Amino acid sequence: MAYSLLHKGTIAIFGCIISSAVFCSCAFNRMFFQPDRLPQGTKEITTYNRDTNDTGKIMLAGPSYQPVFLNGKGDTINPGYKIQSCSFKSTSGNMLNGWMLTPHSMPVKATLLHLHGNGGNILSQFRLIDNLVTRGYQVFMFDYSGYGFSEGYPTVQNNLMDGISALNYLVERPDVKGTKIFLYGQSLGGHLSAVVAEKAQDKIDGLIMEGAFSTRKDIAAHMARKMYVPGFLARMLVSQPYSALKSVQHLQKPVLFIHSKEDKVCPYMQGRKMFIYASPQKSFYAVDGPHIRAVRMYPDSIVTKMEALYK
Repeated sequence: MAYSLLHKGTIAIFGCIISSAVFCSCAFNRMFFQPDRLPQGTKEITTYNRDTNDTGKIMLAGPSYQPVFLNGKGDTINPGYKIQSCSFKSTSGNMLNGWMLTPHSMPVKATLLHLHGNGGNILSQFRLIDNLVTRGYQVFMFDYSGYGFSEGYPTVQNNLMDGISALNYLVERPDVKGTKIFLYGQSLGGHLSAVVAEKAQDKIDGLIMEGAFSTRKDIAAHMARKMYVPGFLARMLVSQPYSALKSVQHLQKPVLFIHSKEDKVCPYMQGRKMFIYASPQKSFYAVDGPHIRAVRMYPDSIVTKMEALYK
């Protein structure tokens, strides 16, 4: 009888451990994608600009959700560049929504494919990159599967297929022909951009990674420790089908790493780690300030360093 109770107790404890491990595994893997999905047919979004500390609206017109910007009084405002909303099919099987941001009245210096972070959608992410548009870069940005108006669900595999598909779509656009093409990835998109760049080196001229994490296991361990969970446990539970750290070692294109020394989301040392292991054509720009705010805070310095990649 005692043996039977002990045996049942052991099974129960083992079951709890397995259940906890499964729960933690799902939790750690889910943290990579925090999408803000928009219902089809959405016509209006209220916005908040942290730089100007005011609210406004984005009206979304037609089947392509062409954005029109309004201030708090309801007056139409010019963001300082043109936006063309469009859609394209990913090899993930999902239709994805994208924007092409083009500078007004100035020649295009180069084309950037922007890969955004793990949260929100392009309606909230475009402000993290648009300072480069007003300085002569045309930027194509899009929402991954399950973000914004894009179809499907975010997964590690879909994320990679979406990034490659976006690049393939971009290089075929007539307004991109003849321009130099760079990937510009921030945070999750920074990690993804290195992998896309390695797999499509013949289509790009260089890579910029801002506030990127080195591997999924590295960032999971960092986040686990912040929650007082052993980092080794997160490393065991998080899947890692590809990694930026591995990809930068095989990339034969110029790479600019941008990382804040004060970054509390993706540690500065993860950026330095990738820089150390990257192939020789590389430079590192250490900045101050919050996670992936460098383009908002140091746009002219970033433009100078980007120009060094192709001059």
